[in-house]
Amino acid sequence: MALPMTKYCYCHVLSDPDQLLFVGCTYKSSDDGPACNYPIVKYTDPSYCAHHGELLMYENGQHVEADEDE
Repeated sequence: MALPMTKYCYCHVLSDPDQLLFVGCTYKSSDDGPACNYPIVKYTDPSYCAHHGELLMYENGQHVEADEDE
């Protein structure tokens, strides 16, 4: 299903040369590897998709442990 005001679905919105709202996730698994490039809102900071943002927080020790009392 196409996003409003475009001919492209979410997964292919970066193929639209006229769109200005999305950019690709910039996560790279290695220095010479390709970027993830999953579409995210352009003004997301840091510029990672939800999966890679969470992965980097976990790797950096910033993840939140679930409360065991609940």
